Amino acid sequence: MIIYILAAFLLGGMIAAFSIPRVIKLSIRKKLMDIPDNGRKQHKAPTPTLGGVGIFFGFVLSISVVGGFMAPDYFPFLIAGVILLFIVGIKDDLMGVSAKKKLVAQIIASALVVYGGGIYIPEMGGLFGIYSVPAHFSQPFSVFAMVIILNAYNLIDGIDGLAGSVGFIASATFGTFLFLNGAVNEAVLAFALAGALAGFLIYNFEPARIFMGDTGSMVVGFLLAMLSFNVMQTNLAAEVAYMPASAVMVFGVLIIPMYDTLRVILIRIKNRQSPLNPDSNHMHHVLLKTGYSHRGIVLVMAAANLLIITTAFLIRDVNVHLLFGVMALQAMLILPIGRTVMHIIRGREEEAYMRQIRMMTQPQSRDVDRSSSHEQEETNNSAKQSTVHNLFE
Repeated sequence: MIIYILAAFLLGGMIAAFSIPRVIKLSIRKKLMDIPDNGRKQHKAPTPTLGGVGIFFGFVLSISVVGGFMAPDYFPFLIAGVILLFIVGIKDDLMGVSAKKKLVAQIIASALVVYGGGIYIPEMGGLFGIYSVPAHFSQPFSVFAMVIILNAYNLIDGIDGLAGSVGFIASATFGTFLFLNGAVNEAVLAFALAGALAGFLIYNFEPARIFMGDTGSMVVGFLLAMLSFNVMQTNLAAEVAYMPASAVMVFGVLIIPMYDTLRVILIRIKNRQSPLNPDSNHMHHVLLKTGYSHRGIVLVMAAANLLIITTAFLIRDVNVHLLFGVMALQAMLILPIGRTVMHIIRGREEEAYMRQIRMMTQPQSRDVDRSSSHEQEETNNSAKQSTVHNLFE
């Protein structure tokens, strides 16, 4: 069964890596570029925004070839939702779509998977005292949660490589959890997405040659939400449950976009602004102001995400509220630790710079001292010769 997972990953990556250069060329030829505005946008040169096209084809073709003959019952509803979001996303990247229309499309796509495919949150594992949830309550809540996750993921797509890296880590982690739960079909979906994101990241790390765009962020966010519900459902049905609190574990995997979105909304409310107004208070914006490069921020955020996931998995048997608190605390420490590390790096760089300046100026000082000494000696010798000459006269 592992061969199917590996094949889905490799095929998704190869298709995305093959198609994206062609998307870049077409975007440049047709001038389908995102133009810098010297404001919230971080790039300095016009850049194509249709990277989601490569991700879409990498994922869809991979699961069609590898997973088509073993596709789950909800597969048609999943593909219908993905295609709907792909169409709306590509229209938004090319011409623009109102927020209301995008929200309607997101709700329809989510409802297709939840009500049509039967993929929803089955239980909360005791978090906040909630265990099993009846379907008639869980399904509308799952649609709401799917839309939240989708948009939270979209909001972290602000610098080169960040959304792709977070999406890769999340999809690969969900795929691993699903494989451990014995859900090979669902694991194939997860690793096909991970492969497509890996192929995309080749062209998206700083300096990015192409952006994910809404075409990619909506499709990937939607798939991550669906996979998170899959993990909870398969964990509940597994003979051996590897995650006693699967709902909390899922939150840990998606904690970077979820915590960042919650943090920004609270800041906007505190500042008496609309929670929907864009600003520069996201974690990646704060780290940019501290002095990090795009690559440095991706490294910090990805490392933090992996640390949180690993910690949660290692202590997964503890009390569910303690587990949730540990993950939340780790997320809240990302910015303070990130700032501290950058201050230390800057301090060492300044010390090294000052040391280099001192080393450059010291030889000049020695040369000046030697020159002064030589001139003094010549003056003294001249004075002595004059004195002797006067005596003999």
